[in-house]
Amino acid sequence: MIRSHRNLVTVACAVLLVLGLSATVLISKAAAGATVDANYDDALMVSSPAVIKRLSLGYSGVLADFYWTRAVQYFGRKHVDGASGYRLLAPILTITTELDPKLTIAYDYGSIFLAQKPPEGAGDPKAAVALVERGIQQNPGNWHLYYTLGFIYSMELKDYHAAARAFAEGARVPGAHPWMRVIAAGMAEHGGEPAMAHYMWTQMYQATADKMLFENAEKHLRASEVQMDVAALQQMVDDYTAQTGHAPARLEELVRPGFLFRLPKDPFGYYYVLGPSNRVGVQHPADFPFLELDEKTDPLVQFANKPK
Repeated sequence: MIRSHRNLVTVACAVLLVLGLSATVLISKAAAGATVDANYDDALMVSSPAVIKRLSLGYSGVLADFYWTRAVQYFGRKHVDGASGYRLLAPILTITTELDPKLTIAYDYGSIFLAQKPPEGAGDPKAAVALVERGIQQNPGNWHLYYTLGFIYSMELKDYHAAARAFAEGARVPGAHPWMRVIAAGMAEHGGEPAMAHYMWTQMYQATADKMLFENAEKHLRASEVQMDVAALQQMVDDYTAQTGHAPARLEELVRPGFLFRLPKDPFGYYYVLGPSNRVGVQHPADFPFLELDEKTDPLVQFANKPK
C-alpha cells in the first residue's frame, strides 16, 4: 500500500514536470514570436509579464534567460538591418526583468540598447532610466547599475545634476570602484564637456563584454576625440585671426611657431579641414555618427579643400 502510494506520488511529480516543461516550450515559442519581423510590423504574442510568470510553473529563471537572449537577438537583427525603430525592445526587457529581477545584465546592457539614438538604439532614454531604476530597487548592492544610470542621464538626457547624483549614490555602495567618486565630482563640475564624455566612454569601452556595446563605445570614443580636436583647432583658428587680422584660408597656415607643429588627422587618418565661415570640420562626417557640434559650428559637409 505504501509502495503504491509512493508510485502515485512519483507519477504525479513526473506529470507535473512534463507539464512544466511543456509550458516552458510553449512560452518559449511565444517569446520567439516576439522576434519575428513581418514587414517590420512586430507583434508580441504574450505581452503580460504576470501571465508569463504564472504559466512558467517555477521555471521563471529559465524563461528570463530565454527572453534576454531574444532581446539581444531582436536588437541585433534590427541593428544589422538598419531599422529605425525597436518597438518590442522595452516590452521584452520588462518581461525579462519581471521574470528574474536579479538578472542584472538585462538592466545594465538592455538600458543602453534602449537609450541610444536610432539606429544604434531605441532612442528611449526615459524608458532606459525607468528600467535601470527598477534594477537598482531589486539589486541595491550593485554599484554598476548606478554607473549605468548616471551614464544615461549624462550621455543621452544631458541632465548632469541627475548624473552626478547617480554616480555619487553608486560610489557609496560597498565595493564600488573608486573612479565612481571621480566621475561624480567631474560630472558636477564638467558635465557636457568632451573630455568628460571621452573618459566615460573609455570606462564603458574597457568594461563591456558585449560586442555591440563595445563597437558602440568605440564609435563614441572616436566622436569625442574628434570633438576635442575640432575645439582645439577652432581655438587656434580664432587666435590666428585675432593676431593676423584675417582668417586662414586653409588649416595648413596654422603649421607655424606658436600654433601647430603638424596638421592633425582624425581617427580614420584624414586631415581636418577648414569649411564655410572658417569653422573646422572633418572630411567624412558619416564616419562619426555621434559627433555633436555647438550652435556656432556650421553643419559638417564633405569639404573639397583636402590638404595636399
